[in-house]
Parts: sequence; C-alpha cells; structure tokens
Amino acid sequence: MPNSPDSLGSSPKPLEVIIVGGGPCALATAISVTLAGHKATIFEAAEKAHSFGAGLQSSPNGTQLFSRWGLYDILKPVATAPTLLHIHSLDGRPLARRESYEDEVLRRYGSPLWTFQRVDLQAGLHRRAIELGVNINYSSRVIEFASSRPGIELENGERHHGDLVVVADGTWSTLRSKVLGEPINPQPTGDMAYRIDIDRAQIQDKELLKLMSLQQIRLWVGPGSFAVGYPVGGGTKFSVLLLLPDNFQTGNSSASAIIEEMRKRLKDWDPISMSLTAMLDVVRRVNKWRLVHGELFIRGNYSSEEISLTNDISTVPPPPTLLASQTMCVLAGDCGHSIPPFLEQSLNLGLEDAATLGCLLSHVTSLTQLPRATALYDRLRTSRARELLEETEIHEGELRMANGKLQMRRDNEMAESLNKDNDWMYPKIQEWIWSYDAYEEAEKAYLNEPY
Repeated sequence: MPNSPDSLGSSPKPLEVIIVGGGPCALATAISVTLAGHKATIFEAAEKAHSFGAGLQSSPNGTQLFSRWGLYDILKPVATAPTLLHIHSLDGRPLARRESYEDEVLRRYGSPLWTFQRVDLQAGLHRRAIELGVNINYSSRVIEFASSRPGIELENGERHHGDLVVVADGTWSTLRSKVLGEPINPQPTGDMAYRIDIDRAQIQDKELLKLMSLQQIRLWVGPGSFAVGYPVGGGTKFSVLLLLPDNFQTGNSSASAIIEEMRKRLKDWDPISMSLTAMLDVVRRVNKWRLVHGELFIRGNYSSEEISLTNDISTVPPPPTLLASQTMCVLAGDCGHSIPPFLEQSLNLGLEDAATLGCLLSHVTSLTQLPRATALYDRLRTSRARELLEETEIHEGELRMANGKLQMRRDNEMAESLNKDNDWMYPKIQEWIWSYDAYEEAEKAYLNEPY
C-alpha cells in the first residue's frame, strides 16, 4: 500500500494558506498542505458540510493518496472495491466482462479502485482535516480576491490574508473569472444527465436485489448515450449515472416528474430498462442537470446545472493556466479543470492537485520561493489535465459512437477483451492514468528545477 503521512516532506517555514471551497478537493488540499508543514484555513459558502452526494470513483492514482494522508482506515469502511466489471450495449448485449476485478487492479497498480457516496468521502476528509487542526469556516461566502496582498473578502465584509490562496470552489466558481482576469460563461453542450441512488434495503424485486448484491461496476454504451452504475455506501446503495441527448424540460423539477420522464426515455433500453424501471420504483431522490461548457473553452468540457437535488459532478475544461498573474493564487479541482465522466477522473484530478501542491510547498522555506513553486504546480497540473481531457474525449467518442461498422468493430474488440491482455479492458491509456503518482511526479519536477 502507499506510504504513511510520516514519509511526506515538511517545510520548516509554515505558510498561511487560504482555501476557498469545502468540497473533496478543498479538504484534500487542506490536508496535504498541513502535512507539508503549513497552516490551512478553509472558507466555504454553505452553512454546513454537505449531507447529500452522488457516487464517486477513486481509481488507484487517487486512492493511493489516502494512505499518505492518514485516511485509509477512515475511508475503508465506507468504500466499496468492485469485484466485477461488466460492459453492455444499450440493447442489453454483453460486450465485455472482467472477473476478480478488485484483485487484478490491486495487483496491477498497488492500490484499489474504490467507489464512494460523496457524503461519506467528504465526511472522512472533513474528519481528517479537523484532526490535523485545519480551521474550517462555514457560512463564509467569498466574493473577492485581493491581489495586492494575498487574501479574500467575504460577503459580510470580513477580510482575511495569507501567503497563498487556493481557489477550489467547483465548476460554478465565483472567483475563477476574477482570478484569471477573463469571463467564463458556461453554455449548453447538447447533453444532459440523470443520477439516481438506490438503497438496497428498499428493494423487493429479487432479480434486482441479486443484481445489486454483486459488487460490480456496470457500463452501458450506445449512440449518443452512456450509463454507469456501481455500489456506494460500503455496498449498501447503488448509484447510477445516465448521460443522454438534451431534451431538458425545466418544468419537471419534482422527483416524481423526473422519474416519469426517465421511464419514457428508457423504454427502448432492453433489458437495462427493466432493471432501471425496478430501481425507479424505489428511488427516493433523483438529480437531473444540463451539461454545459465555458464559452472560452473547447467542446467536450462540461459542468452541471442542477434542477432537483444537486450533486457536484462538474466538467469545466482546464483554462490556459491554473495560476493567477500575481502567482500567489492557484486554482484546483473542478474549478480549474473538471472533465466529462467517461474516464471517472474528475475526483482523482482534484486529489492529484492537492498532493502536487502539498509536495511542492513542502520545499518552500521562504516567501521568495513561492512564485516558482506555484509556477511549477501550474505547469504540472495544466499539462496533466489537458492530456486527460484529450483522452477522455477520445474515450467518449468510442463509447457513444453511432451504430455502424466502427461500432461493430468496437463491440468485437470489447468481446475479445475477455482475454486479459486485450487493450479494451486494460487500455494503454489506463496505465498512465492509474499508475500516476502525484507526489513522485512533483518531487521529480522539484529536483529538476529546485527553488
């Protein structure tokens, strides 16, 4: 397993780091910079920690960081390590299947793939941050970034200053445009998403209960559409995300109306429609949102507009830089580079951001070194995010391609992936995504360009 917190470097010159946002990336950043020897203070607009949340996947490049941050034992009881992977077409035809998935991932990458309910992950990160002495301020909406002296201004007029500001307030960031000096106005992409979470204890249908009892990740792929489902809450719940062409109906804001809308859209999905219909019979909460992208960014980068209950799945593309011109403010997480969910890397990119920043700040012993540390952070993370974005868009095209010769070839390649050496189940791209060690890469970069 990954190293313990004792193995991380720590700066003898503590910095005052202000973090805007209270989501997983913000909390992870606070943990990482605190373990690096600095003082972290969080300002979050919400009145309290979120009590809701969608399903999230932490692949090995993210999961390995939990042990380094002293989180492994905290999170393991609420995590699920899927043992099966299934891929189906929208008409229900099985395309690929992998048994003993948990063992193979662990053997191949040294860390597991975990699935979480967001609220459980966030609670664990919050607990660890408090243990480390992070000061978390709720009901603290930040409205301005002070560039002359690094700091922020709150809605109530309070001003707080530090040595570095990290903006990690998600896709709909209130500070991103001010920090980067250019407006970012998300626009619809032509896609929309539904999210449902089902409690196993509420299920009476035997076949559906059997399906959900398996610790599995299930994907369905087809023309313009995509769905993924996996267990969360330590296996007590099942989370399903569907991406479909946009026919957004703003009037359907109640859970019951959205569920009925989903039934109509899934009627041709056979046999998944039967499974999902059974799920819809017991679902208590459902999210629906239109995917959008910033007008200054390339197509394929989305964020979420919520209609019912909200989750924070966000997909805004990486801007040209994650670094403010003053070099005393950086962006992190979905605020800077969230991406579509087709490779499930939005969470992991945010965790990598946190680790990279913590590692680089562990070498800062003087404020004069901070500009070079943040510039190196910017270069490392912008490059990584852009590469992942490109691969995500390629993968999206493969999963959602129209029926035809290319689709038939894809299906054949997936079917052949029952052979464990086939690239579809263990694609070459997965190797460099899941094997990425943010601390190792940051340390290597620092040794090449010490400050």
